[in-house]
Amino acid sequence: MKLYPYLAAATVSFSLTVSAQTERDLDSHEHGAATMNVALEGAAIFIELDTPWNNLVGFEHAPSTDEQRALVDAALAKLEQPTELFSFNSADCTATEMAIDNSMSDDEHHDDEHAHEEHDEHHDDEEHAHKDDDEHHDEEHAHKDDDEQHDEHHDDEEGSHSEVRASYSFTCEDVSKLSTIDVDLLTLWSNIEDLDVQMIGPGGQSSAELSPESISLDVSSIR
Repeated sequence: MKLYPYLAAATVSFSLTVSAQTERDLDSHEHGAATMNVALEGAAIFIELDTPWNNLVGFEHAPSTDEQRALVDAALAKLEQPTELFSFNSADCTATEMAIDNSMSDDEHHDDEHAHEEHDEHHDDEEHAHKDDDEHHDEEHAHKDDDEQHDEHHDDEEGSHSEVRASYSFTCEDVSKLSTIDVDLLTLWSNIEDLDVQMIGPGGQSSAELSPESISLDVSSIR
């Protein structure tokens, strides 16, 4: 689900502005920073969150341990609970749709594990050959080269960048009563230190910056 298709031609200019801002933020890939788009249309509220994975789990490479996989699964489970992420003050709003673009796929995890297993098997075979072969020093040098290549691959993993995008839609009983939205996800993930918010609605466009110390988003100006 994308936020913008719901807003049709009336929000094209806003979409371009927010898309450009989001692209700049993700290109800079600043840990601790994230972006969020909010749109009001009739009784509907649309919210789109973009954040580096580092803000949610503390790393961005494909998880290689059970502990790291558990952290990713726990983060995804939280993202799948929109009513735990947002509180609509003075309005009765119900989550209706949700979509999460997850860059950390299981296939990538298994591929990485398989690569590590192959390397370990190769390592064991070489250690055995070193004991029986008169050319011990040459093979030790070759083994060292393999380890260096493996370390380089691990470093590439550590330096990789990945983001997650979560999109939500809500329907409210009476949007006219809505004054603020508490972005509770900031209390769940305090590593998001700076949340740049772009908003649009019948009342116009606006922007705000939130943090774990300031989670209340004033939407009265766009209502």
